[in-house]
Amino acid sequence: MTKNILIIDYESEDYPQEMFKGYRVYNVSTMMDAVKRILLQRPHVIVANIDIYENDASILTHILKVNKNTPIVAITSDKKNVKIVRKNLPKQVYALFCKPVSMLNLVNAVNSAPQSIVTKDEHKSNQAVGKKIDNYVVKKTLGCGASGTVYKASDGTTEVAIKILKAQFNNDMKRFNRETKYLMAVDHPNIVKAMYARQLDDEYYYIVMELFEAEHLSRHLARQGFFSLEESTFLIREIAKGMAAAHKVQLIHRDLKPSNVLYNRHEKKIKIIDFGIAKRPEDFSLTTEGIALGTPAYMSPEQIITPEIDHRSDIYSLGIIFYNLLMGDPPFDGEDDHEVMRAQMYEEVSWPVAEKQVPQYIRDVIEKMLHKNREHRYQTMEEVDEALANVTSN
Repeated sequence: MTKNILIIDYESEDYPQEMFKGYRVYNVSTMMDAVKRILLQRPHVIVANIDIYENDASILTHILKVNKNTPIVAITSDKKNVKIVRKNLPKQVYALFCKPVSMLNLVNAVNSAPQSIVTKDEHKSNQAVGKKIDNYVVKKTLGCGASGTVYKASDGTTEVAIKILKAQFNNDMKRFNRETKYLMAVDHPNIVKAMYARQLDDEYYYIVMELFEAEHLSRHLARQGFFSLEESTFLIREIAKGMAAAHKVQLIHRDLKPSNVLYNRHEKKIKIIDFGIAKRPEDFSLTTEGIALGTPAYMSPEQIITPEIDHRSDIYSLGIIFYNLLMGDPPFDGEDDHEVMRAQMYEEVSWPVAEKQVPQYIRDVIEKMLHKNREHRYQTMEEVDEALANVTSN
C-alpha cells in the first residue's frame, strides 16, 4: 500500500517524488495547504521546515492542532541554536536536520518513521473502559468518530453513551461547547440526544448522551452491498426528517455519510450521530479559512472550495447517501481524495447498467439533490421528504 508523505517547505522543489519510493509525496508551502493535506490525506510522515511561522505561531503548533499522532521530521536553518531547538521539540518530532539537508539521510529518516506517535493524553483516553465517569462505569467502546471515542456506560439502572473528545480537540473548547449546545438544542427521535457535558480530570471533556445500540449504516452496506428501493427510500426520508429538525435550529451537519447514521433494522429506527464538525452560520469564523472539513466522497461542491456553506450542503450529502444505498458505492470515485473532490465539482451523476435498476422518478430526485448549483437543489429537507412521499405514493 502506498503511503503518503507531506512536505512543508518554501523550497518544495528540493524534495522530488522519485526520492521517496513507496510514498505518494505532497509538497506544500503554506500553512493553510498543510492543514488541508493533513485533514484530507492523513499522511504517514510529515517533513516540516520548522522555521515557518504563520499567524504568530510556528508550523509545529499548527500541525499539532489538527494531528497529534503523525511522526514528524523537522528541518531548520538555525544551525547556531540547534541544541536549543532540539531540546524544545515536541514528542512527535523523531528526527531533526539542519539545512542543507542530505537527501539520503532524509530518505532514511522517513523510511524509519514509527507507525504512529501515541501521546500521553490519547493513551489515557483509550484506557477509559472499566473506569468510572460521574456515576457511570464505562463498559465497552462503541466506536470512534471524527471528534471523539464513544463508550457504553451504566450506573446500574440506566445505560448511556459517553463521548470523550479526541486529544487534538481538548484545546478547542469552542468546538466542544458548540457540539454539546447543538445536540441539546435539537429534539428529534432521529438525532441522538445529549444529556449533559462536563470536564474530566482537568484534561478531557465528555458528553453524556442517550444510548442507541445499532450498527452504522456503512456496516449494513458493507455486508449486503446495497439496499432495496423501498428500504433506501425509507432511510433517506428518516434522515431527512432528522436533519430538518437540525436545520430548524440553524445546525448544518457538514459530514453526513453512512458511518454517521445508526440503523436498528429490527426496530426500523435511525439516529444521526457525530455532530463534531457541525456548525451554525454564525460560527464559520471558527473554521480555519480555506480548509474543507468533511469526507470527500460525500462533500458538496461548495464545501470543497469554501467553509461558508449552508443547509443545502447537507441535502447534497444526503443525495450521495441515497445513490450509495441503491448502487452500492458513492457516485463519484477516484484514485485519491483530490480526484474525488474534482469529480464532485465537475462530473455529472451516471447510472451504470446493472441489476440494480433505479426508476427514473427516483433518479430525478437524486439528480436534483446532487445539482452542482445549490440554488437548483431541493431547498429544504422537508422538500426532499415531500418529493419522496409523492413519487412513492404515485
